[in-house]
Amino acid sequence: MKTILLATDGSQGAIQAGDMVIQFLDAFPDASVIALHVTPPAYATAGIGIGFVAELPEDDLKKVVNNVKQRVEQQFAGYESRVRFRSAFGPPAVTICQVADQEAVDLIVLGSHGYGVVDRLLLGSVSSSVVHRSHVPTLVVK
Repeated sequence: MKTILLATDGSQGAIQAGDMVIQFLDAFPDASVIALHVTPPAYATAGIGIGFVAELPEDDLKKVVNNVKQRVEQQFAGYESRVRFRSAFGPPAVTICQVADQEAVDLIVLGSHGYGVVDRLLLGSVSSSVVHRSHVPTLVVK
């Protein structure tokens, strides 16, 4: 195992997934990690059956991404040379799978529940979508 993609949103589920990745780093000394944070478009409804996509203001987006990056840096203290943070914008499941393909990762690791209860109810679970969409082995951590 050479490259692991950790999909993270900074939630408790993502932290648990990160703990599992640390176990992989200990077991595979040559492995590296790409910690990926995907910012989804914010979906809002303007009435029954009418929806639109609203983007976060740039300053708020930077704060969210920096917060997640800081959590990753704290969690992986001592592994800095083996962990690279990357952020992207788009539909989370699709973007996670695209990055996994682009980076030729050996494994995707993500939590079973992250932020976005409303998204899960409306759009389905990101972890479930990644499992069904990915061409790469995927580990969902509970």
